Amino acid sequence: DVNGTGYRYILPENIFKKFIVISDRRTQIAGYLYGVSPPDNPQVKEIRCVVLPPQWGTHETVHLPNILPEHESFK
Repeated sequence: DVNGTGYRYILPENIFKKFIVISDRRTQIAGYLYGVSPPDNPQVKEIRCVVLPPQWGTHETVHLPNILPEHESFK
């Protein structure tokens, strides 16, 4: 059931496919999502890139750095 109060995320197919290809069924992975909202609809978030920081994990958990990656493209 989808209600109208939450955000809607638009993930391009090429980014989705790449994330699936690099993933491992036995180990969790994580990525930071960066995107923008269109000026006419702030409830929609258009994902522009997924950043995969250095990480380590198991089938139960994933550990990420405490500092977020920075780059001028993320702004």
